[in-house]
Amino acid sequence: MEYCLTSYDIPIIATLEKIPASMFQNCKSLTTIELPAAIELGMNAIRGCDLIESISLPNVVTVGNFVFGDNPKLKEVNLPKATTWGTNVFLNCPAIESLSFPVATSFGTLAFSGCNALKSLRFGATGAITFAANMFGANNLATIPAGCDLFLNAAGTEYATVSGQSWKNYTWKSIGSYTP
Repeated sequence: MEYCLTSYDIPIIATLEKIPASMFQNCKSLTTIELPAAIELGMNAIRGCDLIESISLPNVVTVGNFVFGDNPKLKEVNLPKATTWGTNVFLNCPAIESLSFPVATSFGTLAFSGCNALKSLRFGATGAITFAANMFGANNLATIPAGCDLFLNAAGTEYATVSGQSWKNYTWKSIGSYTP
């Protein structure tokens, strides 16, 4: 039997700083999440929520593995303070078209696998950004969505590593600057 939170649970959860593993996993009727006190998301925390379209977690710093995976309608994610992102974070989120990472510095394996509608990625960190292997799928280079634009902080160290339309061994539709 699926356990999902009720409206009675929300005031308590809104004060949690660490969202435990699988807390909202498979909550099929959940459409949006706002957790202003959260600073850490456990593995699978918001995975498999068929109707969720928007997630706002303004203070989260650490995002665990598979946290947003298998959310077919997810379009908007707002985590402006997240620096560390686990593996398979956006696994099979086909509705996401744009993602912004103002301060992110680390991404795990297959972070964007199955994000086939992705048209724009924005990275605002001024320091080095670490990508694990196969960020977009098992075939790596072949799986970046063809129309995906990349934007990097022009004041950051990574902007200087761009070569034409290539960055981190990936070829992008275009590469431009981004100031968070």
